[in-house]
Amino acid sequence: MQPAFIGLFNLTPYAKFIYVSESICEVLGHEPAEVISKSWLDFYHPDEVDSIMGLFLASIRDNTFGSVLVCRMRHKTGRYISVEIDQFHRVISLPEASIEDCEDPSLEPRVCLIIDRFTKLHIIQYTSKAASFLLGYETTSMIGTSFLSYVVEEDISIVQNMLLATKAVPELRKFSFGFQSSFLGEILMEAISSGCSDSLMLVLRPNSQMPFLK
Repeated sequence: MQPAFIGLFNLTPYAKFIYVSESICEVLGHEPAEVISKSWLDFYHPDEVDSIMGLFLASIRDNTFGSVLVCRMRHKTGRYISVEIDQFHRVISLPEASIEDCEDPSLEPRVCLIIDRFTKLHIIQYTSKAASFLLGYETTSMIGTSFLSYVVEEDISIVQNMLLATKAVPELRKFSFGFQSSFLGEILMEAISSGCSDSLMLVLRPNSQMPFLK
């Protein structure tokens, strides 16, 4: 698999990283602690920042996942390398990102989960804040637990197959399943999965009539 890492940033004008997977070292040469709280825009070539921000804001406004661009990002050594970004709010071969800490009430709420790709039980490494009101769990309570433990029994095989397929070929996959919450009961969820070198990303939302992918 081509080296890649996952990065999550808050939805503010500065778009600061709040989570970065360890495989960032393979791609940009940084350790995760070196980029947390830094703006993702600091890593793009100065000549391309305005166009990248414009595309990002348009994807948020239009609720889309599907735009793609090629740009340059700065390695720890100072050189710029060419990367391909697709707007799942992720970067192929570079940081993947998801909306977090957003205060815009017009945006559809979604929760992001990061899963350790090297565990058979799909252990959760990170949960975004939206889990508290969409899933009924505090973020820290889900970390270290198996994602499968939240799936209703009749849907476990579907979810397992989708996650294994994402590990094998890290392309976007959409599926639905029943999420079992101890506090909210059973919730029908739509999910988008994607993968990188060391992790899987899941973006979940309650079943909706709105298109998840455009």
